[in-house]
Amino acid sequence: ESSQTGIYIHQDEKIIYANNKFAELHGFTIHEVLGLNYFNLFHPNDREKAREIYSERLKDVYIAKPPHFRRIRKDGSLLWCETVADVIDYKGEPAVIGNIVDITERKRVEEALRESEEKYRTLTESSLVGVFIQQDERYVSVNDRFAEMHGYGPEELIGKGSLTLSTP
Repeated sequence: ESSQTGIYIHQDEKIIYANNKFAELHGFTIHEVLGLNYFNLFHPNDREKAREIYSERLKDVYIAKPPHFRRIRKDGSLLWCETVADVIDYKGEPAVIGNIVDITERKRVEEALRESEEKYRTLTESSLVGVFIQQDERYVSVNDRFAEMHGYGPEELIGKGSLTLSTP
């Protein structure tokens, strides 16, 4: 009950157990979440994939990487969760016990980083000046303008040492 991860059990798609954290993450009380259809807590675009993974788990297929899914809170806001689940026997029938961890902030940071990288790439590639990045005196990245200034294609310079462009 005091776990910082959301713990649940669902059977026949109905939530039959949830701890406080699971209910809290979804914006419900425990009494409100019990009996809900487990898959209705997923973002509509993620429900089919969640059901596929659920079916695989029921067949005892091991899922190596915990899946990340969008879920919808009671108030309609978005929640990203990483889920680890296993199949158990509950009253003679298969059920799934699992835990979820809120990774919403991590996903926000990843998206901001992706957007930043895309802006950097766009600015670098469209620049009228030559731009390059080196590591250990080798070109890691060059834009078209830099390669053109030196009579090479960008792919010809990647991995080459900076002395490639030196004149004798």
